[in-house]
Amino acid sequence: MNKVIEQLMKDKPGTTNFSAKVIKEAAKSVGKSPESSYQSILYTHNCPRVSHGVYNLESMMPKSAVPKKTPSAEMIKGVSSVSYDEVFVPNYDPTFVLW
Repeated sequence: MNKVIEQLMKDKPGTTNFSAKVIKEAAKSVGKSPESSYQSILYTHNCPRVSHGVYNLESMMPKSAVPKKTPSAEMIKGVSSVSYDEVFVPNYDPTFVLW
């Protein structure tokens, strides 16, 4: 199985998500059975599915091959209150009828 992962890393460096077709093509180019390699990734290694037919093989790759995550926008501060201390009291309306 390591040869298939090495072939995938060689073909598409920096990528961790691969389709079933690409996995099977890499297995065939290495000389392994395409279907058994695909089933091994699916059931033995339990690689998470990203979308229909696309799998994240990050857990099977060496740490040096996994692309570094870019830091996303960080929160500057926590949740702040949006309430006001002011209290609005309307003026007296002589035409108001209490139902």
